[in-house]
Amino acid sequence: MQAANTKRLQSVFRYIKNNYTQAIDLKQLADIACLSVGHFCRIFKKLTGRSAIDYITQLRVEKAALLLRQGEYNIKEIAFATGFNDSNYFTRVFKKYKNTAPSEFKKRLAGEDSSHTKEARIM
Repeated sequence: MQAANTKRLQSVFRYIKNNYTQAIDLKQLADIACLSVGHFCRIFKKLTGRSAIDYITQLRVEKAALLLRQGEYNIKEIAFATGFNDSNYFTRVFKKYKNTAPSEFKKRLAGEDSSHTKEARIM
């Protein structure tokens, strides 16, 4: 039974990975897995240890952290690029998952980069 559930969710994970920047609801995911919403939620949590919404949110935050590391985009652009429709909401969620605001995360990375640059010049 576990193997069958895992196989059903493989297409869900693929869908999430390819569409995390868009609005995703539980009904869509349940339909992909050919399950009712309630059954899908139970199976997803049993297999991953988290809710589908939490899984998607974590993925979005991790993708946002990667974009912040690149330093090419501002926070509002990153919020929208990673599926958040509101930059203030993005900031709250990012802080919840990373224990720091995106702006602080970005500043800290910039500080690390400049210290590495200074070290490189010294050597």
